[in-house]
Amino acid sequence: MHSHISRELYNAPIGIVVDEVKEVVSLDERSIDEVTKSSKNSEPSFIFGVGKVDEGLISLLDLSTVISEKEVI
Repeated sequence: MHSHISRELYNAPIGIVVDEVKEVVSLDERSIDEVTKSSKNSEPSFIFGVGKVDEGLISLLDLSTVISEKEVI
């Protein structure tokens, strides 16, 4: 069974179909660490940060590196 995630990107509503959603959490900015980019790796990172929740970590996907503006509009 698939789940749908809705949000706004490039000032337009988008929907994403995902295989599974385990949990929905709210993070405040203090619980998100930025991902540092290595000088050896010049490719764009799909991960913009790591969220700390209880005793675990969550990778935060940067949708603008996965979905181009042309694909939305």
